[in-house]
Amino acid sequence: MSSTTLVAVAGGEVYERYAERMMVSAERFFRPSKNMNFVVLKGEEGWPNGTMMRYHRLLENLPATENVFMVDADMLFVDHIGDEVISRFGVTATRHPGYVGKPTHELPYERREQSAAYVAPNEGGTYYCGGFIGGKRLAMKVLAQHIVKIIDADATIGTHPEWHDESAINRILATYPPETTLTPSYCYPADDSYYKTFWTESYIPRLVALDKSEDERGER
Repeated sequence: MSSTTLVAVAGGEVYERYAERMMVSAERFFRPSKNMNFVVLKGEEGWPNGTMMRYHRLLENLPATENVFMVDADMLFVDHIGDEVISRFGVTATRHPGYVGKPTHELPYERREQSAAYVAPNEGGTYYCGGFIGGKRLAMKVLAQHIVKIIDADATIGTHPEWHDESAINRILATYPPETTLTPSYCYPADDSYYKTFWTESYIPRLVALDKSEDERGER
């Protein structure tokens, strides 16, 4: 019988509160499998380690379920999500709402060649968000291992990928595209007014990325 774990990594009281609220919404709306687990892992505090180190935490606490999904703590499930997000063998990734339909040269890949997350101009083409990603357990384990390797490699030269774990995700997916690609419905902006100026189609909000104040971000 299919089983899925939804994981959020939260560092600091602010993000722990976000995660608690998000998981309440997930228990109502996120049901891709009959058997569900909802887990909040304690993460690093302070920016940017709060986001950049979360795949280290995932590897240390990898769930034993068939499917594993990572979600940002500061999001909210607002509509039903079912087995459309489940991949047969690989990774499920979400198109970043800010870069749908944008030409490759405008996508915010890591362009510094010294970074392990570097994406060359002739690579990529679809930019994925870091807010919601998952897949089969083995696929997620391999993805997390690659992300950790990139983060750690940059740390040895005193830097980090420009957009942290998201840059690392996009480095990997530029070479190994996801099996399933989700629309921005699964990382929907709380204020969609800007995005609707260039989106060529409408999306139903299912998982919403909340707006945060600068002081809240500073606590991470």
